[in-house]
Amino acid sequence: MALIEPLKKKNPWQCFIGAYKKYAEFEGRASKAEFWWFHFFFFIISVIFIVSIIALALFFSIDESSNLSDYPIYNTLLAILLIWWLISLVPLFTVAVRRMHDCNKHGAFLLIPIYGWFVLPLTKGSSGTNRYDPNPGEAAQGQAELSAKAVAETEDIVSKESGSSPGICKRCGEPVTGNFCQNCGSPVRMETIDKHYFVKEIKGVLGVQSGFFYSLKRLLVFPGISAKQYIKDNRNNFVKPVIYLFFTSLLYTLIYNIVGEKHASQYDTEIITKFDQIYDFLINWLNSNVGYAFLIISFISAFTIKRVFKKYKYNIYEILVLMCFLNGTLLTISYVFEIIGYFLPFSIYEMLEIIFIGFIPVYYVWGVASFFDPRKVKNYAKAFLGFLIPWVYVICITIIVFLVYDYAI
Repeated sequence: MALIEPLKKKNPWQCFIGAYKKYAEFEGRASKAEFWWFHFFFFIISVIFIVSIIALALFFSIDESSNLSDYPIYNTLLAILLIWWLISLVPLFTVAVRRMHDCNKHGAFLLIPIYGWFVLPLTKGSSGTNRYDPNPGEAAQGQAELSAKAVAETEDIVSKESGSSPGICKRCGEPVTGNFCQNCGSPVRMETIDKHYFVKEIKGVLGVQSGFFYSLKRLLVFPGISAKQYIKDNRNNFVKPVIYLFFTSLLYTLIYNIVGEKHASQYDTEIITKFDQIYDFLINWLNSNVGYAFLIISFISAFTIKRVFKKYKYNIYEILVLMCFLNGTLLTISYVFEIIGYFLPFSIYEMLEIIFIGFIPVYYVWGVASFFDPRKVKNYAKAFLGFLIPWVYVICITIIVFLVYDYAI
C-alpha cells in the first residue's frame, strides 16, 4: 500500500472559495478557520468597493450640476457590489450553520445575536464525530486512508484477473482489461451526466489550472514558449488554438457592440477621399467579421513566418497554432481595452488607443521571436517582417475588393 501523505491544511483563500463551492450546503461542518477567513475576505472586498464608491461620489460631486447616476463607472461599481452581496448572502448563512454544527450545536443558535455569531464561532470544534458529521480534519484524513486502501485493493484485483475473460470496447470492439481500452483509450464506463459533470466541464474550459484562463495567463507572459509547449509537450492544459481564437473573437464582437460604439461615434466620420472610404470599409468589415478576419490573417501570417523562418523545422500547421494563440490573445487585450475605455473620457481613450496600437506589433514580434529563438537579434527583425507582410496583403486585397464593389454599384 502506498504511503499516505500528511493532510494539508487549507490556506485562507481556499477557505474563502470553499464556502462558495458549498454554496447551499447546510449539512456537515465548517472549521473555525473556514468561517473566519470567509468573513474576513468578505469584509475586505466590501470595504474596497465601498471606499471606491465613496471616492467616486466625492470626486463627481465637485460639479454640483451633475448627477452620480449619470456616470457609468459609479453605476457599475454599485451594481457589482449589490450583486455580489446578494450572491454571498447564502454562503454567509450556510457557513455559519456548518460552524454551529462543528460546535455540536443546532443552526438555530444563530438566532442568539452575540452567542450565536461571536462566542460559538470562536469556540473550538468538537473532536471526533458528533451528531452532524466527523471532524473536518479527521474526516479528510480518514478519507485519504480509505482511498489509498481502495487503490491498493484495486491493484491486487487487476493483477489477479489477468487470466479472466476481458470485456469488449464499445467504441473500437477490441478486448478490454481494466478501466480503459488499451487500443483507443475509451473508458469502460461512461461518466454519469449530472450537475457535477457540468461543473467539471465548465471548470475545464474556464479554469485557471487548465482551460481558457490558464491559456490566457500563460500566453500573456510567455506567448512563444507556451505555443511551443502546446506543440511539443503539453496539450491537456491549453484550449485548442482554433477554438481559442474563435472564442476570443466572439467575446470581442459581443463586447465591442455593447461598449465600442460610444467612442467610435465621437470620431470625425466625414469621408472625403477614396482613402477614407477604403479605411472605413476595412474597419467596418473587420469589426463585423472578427473571427473570419483573424483566421484569414493567421493563415497568411503562418505562410509568411514559414518562409521567413524556413531554416527552423516547423510545419505550416504548427506555426498556425502560434498565430491563433497570438491573435486570440491580442483580441482579448482589445476587448479589455474597450471595456476600460468605455469609462474614460474620449481624450484619454485616444491617447491609450495610440499606446495599444503600438503594443500590438511589440507583442507579436516578441511572441514569434521567443517561439523560434529569443537569443538571436535577427529573429526580432524577421518577426516584424512576418507581422508587416500579412497586413500589406490584407490592405491590398481590401483596396481591390473595394474598387470592384465601388465600380459595380
